[in-house]
Amino acid sequence: MATFTPPLKKSSVSVRAAVNPGVDQLRRKLSPKAVALTPDSPGYDRRRLLLNRRFDYRPAVIVSCVTDQDVAVTVRFARDQQMRIAVRAGGCSPAGFSSNDGGVQLDLSGFNRISVDPKAMTAQIGAGVLLQQVVETLGPANLMVPVGECMPVGMSGFALGGGFGLLSRSVGLGCDNIVEATMVTAHGLVVTASARENPELWWALRGAGGGNFGVVTSLTMRLHPIPPQLPFASVIWPEAQATEVLNTLLPYFAAEAPDQFNAIFSMLPMQQVGRAIGTMAAYHGSPEQAKACLARLTSVGKPLSAKTGAMPYAQMLTAIPNQAADIHDYYKSGFVTGVLPEAAVATVVQGFRSAPERVPTMMNMVAFELAGGAINRVAPTDTAFVHRRHTLLLSIVATWAGPAGAPNPPEKRWADGVYAAMLPYLSGEVYQNYPDLELSNPVLAYYGENLARLRSIKRTFDPDNVFQFPQGILPA
Repeated sequence: MATFTPPLKKSSVSVRAAVNPGVDQLRRKLSPKAVALTPDSPGYDRRRLLLNRRFDYRPAVIVSCVTDQDVAVTVRFARDQQMRIAVRAGGCSPAGFSSNDGGVQLDLSGFNRISVDPKAMTAQIGAGVLLQQVVETLGPANLMVPVGECMPVGMSGFALGGGFGLLSRSVGLGCDNIVEATMVTAHGLVVTASARENPELWWALRGAGGGNFGVVTSLTMRLHPIPPQLPFASVIWPEAQATEVLNTLLPYFAAEAPDQFNAIFSMLPMQQVGRAIGTMAAYHGSPEQAKACLARLTSVGKPLSAKTGAMPYAQMLTAIPNQAADIHDYYKSGFVTGVLPEAAVATVVQGFRSAPERVPTMMNMVAFELAGGAINRVAPTDTAFVHRRHTLLLSIVATWAGPAGAPNPPEKRWADGVYAAMLPYLSGEVYQNYPDLELSNPVLAYYGENLARLRSIKRTFDPDNVFQFPQGILPA
């Protein structure tokens, strides 16, 4: 079977000459509010930039779509022009997959509506909606879908690639809560994926849906009631106590903690404190049981600060600091099965202590996102998200400032070194929402035993590999 392999075009001058006639025709087919920008269009340079400034791409055309038919028209245009397609929702891909050089950037930020069905307890969320909008919309109604802690991230990319969040031990991952998806296929057809309609596609989108099979324009997600005041603990320990904290609390969450108890641990620099280890924890259950569980955190070591109480979940999320714009992000990640050995804790703590310091200090950090609970009650093959046997997701995040496309600084070498030292303690699986361009076999690391089935589904919905990108799934 022939494979769709468009050329990579690097020169913005040749791109303009080649595609402008086609772009004019494209514009006439788009809906009135849709916009197609070329490198000579006003606003192009602002719109092309990604949140992660490690990547400095110049697509031949940026198409900001507002309807499913806009997306369908754009996909057909890209096929006719033999141009690669990059799908952008939040534009936060750690590997820069939200754009490309010389191709089409299909911008979904115009799909920015949320519609709540309180009777069905579902929310229809447009592909361009960011986590911040989800939290601000659902929080006041004491409802929530699983969300992460980084508010500028797009909800669709977050959920389609898995979706670890603070309450995931209680309510599951983002992908576990996708009831239905609307997608535009490689042939420009609009299809629905659910348990009843295109169930194989629905299976694939829940964990491998980020740009592999088509353009997802909206998700219908299961809503969960959240108490108006959610019990929480926010604890900060000095760096010197990181070993004690991790050796005490990670085994507790791996083996004993109830599913209702959720937390994320991070080693990171903090203003006025310096290097420290902190946790944000939430108990999604009985306030009486919450008190005893939260006390497990505050009783360890000698915290610099320990706050407990109750607050709205939306307020809890928006209080977590996010990185500033215009920075470079670099992720290394891996899953841990069982209890992290003391030797591994010593290794990662020592690695954190060696992180480069700059003024102002950037957030070079090591995060421990807890698995188990509702996440692991789903079998590895029940959805495309295969990582169901682990106790935590370890991520090493390096950040630095500088112009777009600047060379990699010491921060990247630091993250690579810590990751290499931790490899003996990791499962070999990697979180697909933290794509790593340096993996030798990325699709196997991301999808494991589900890869063969995913390739078969790819052959059904995109046999010519129109939706291709580095580390994308190939048709069987």
